Amino acid sequence: MKKGIDVSKYQGNIDWDRVKPQIDFAILRCGLGDDISSQDDSCFERNWTECERLGIPHTAYFFSYALSKNKVACEVSHIKRLLNGKKVTAPIYIDIENTKGLDWRTISNEAMLSIMQEFNSQLNALGYKMGIYSSRSAFWNEKMSDPWYDNISKWVAEYGDKVNDFSRTYDIWQYTSKGSINGINGNVDMNVMYKDVLTAEPMPIAKTNEEIATEVINGVWGNGEERKAKLTAAGYDYNAVQAIVNQKCASPLKSNEEIAQEVLNGKWGNGADRKNRLSAAGYNYEAVQNIVNQKVTQSNLKSLDEIAREVIRGKWGNGSERVKKLTAAGYDAKAVQDRVNKLL
Repeated sequence: MKKGIDVSKYQGNIDWDRVKPQIDFAILRCGLGDDISSQDDSCFERNWTECERLGIPHTAYFFSYALSKNKVACEVSHIKRLLNGKKVTAPIYIDIENTKGLDWRTISNEAMLSIMQEFNSQLNALGYKMGIYSSRSAFWNEKMSDPWYDNISKWVAEYGDKVNDFSRTYDIWQYTSKGSINGINGNVDMNVMYKDVLTAEPMPIAKTNEEIATEVINGVWGNGEERKAKLTAAGYDYNAVQAIVNQKCASPLKSNEEIAQEVLNGKWGNGADRKNRLSAAGYNYEAVQNIVNQKVTQSNLKSLDEIAREVIRGKWGNGSERVKKLTAAGYDAKAVQDRVNKLL
């Protein structure tokens, strides 16, 4: 368990040399809202530089006003600009709380989830992990209870001696806004960290939607609801990926005959993999597989002369029985009988 603070311009010019012996980590506000310089936190650059100089583990948080999904991109651009050139391996925390002119209660829980998933997807694409800061009662228990949040680092605000009525795992607890630290004038938010999220490995850069769409077509992500669930859990925008898949598959399809030949040439894999890939690419798996089966059967057929001689030796029976057996085995019964007649 580690002790830390979160700070913004409201703490003014912090004496970080004095602060360092009293804390184990710091979370620094970088900005808020739209990507305009007037909404950068005026103390962020200095706070970040001082933590770097003194070796204080740190990360950033960002106060969001994105009450709709289409506002996320602008705020992520703001975060990207503020963090440009900085090494960040810990989660970037999105600060969700009500304030004057901002009331998250005006949107549904489903809309909230969609917005948070969009933040996660866009931050992941930049190589950042996302965390969320919010209060236990007003948000974590009421508006952010979906299981999707289970994989997101939680920074929970609950003032008092413990977090009440909260059974979910959380990494950081903000327990007061009236802490006192030598080197900071006035009050400061105090926190306890239970899981050391600040020394985690950096997140690998996510693949582009174009790359993921190609993987979908190749059968990597399954089909239908399974595909949607897997892409969403991995932080990708299912609708954006599926749109690219649909576009790729909208190009003129090859004939089933051509695809069957490609299957025989090994291009489409085997078993369930083949079925997934053909279906994702817009082909009728059963129709293609039937042609493949026919081609395989035909490739194993004996020559007309060989079968005619077997008929003469009595191997294929007589009359209608012979016709049924030859046809079932993939032979042209009339052609075989014509050859038999000639040989006799």
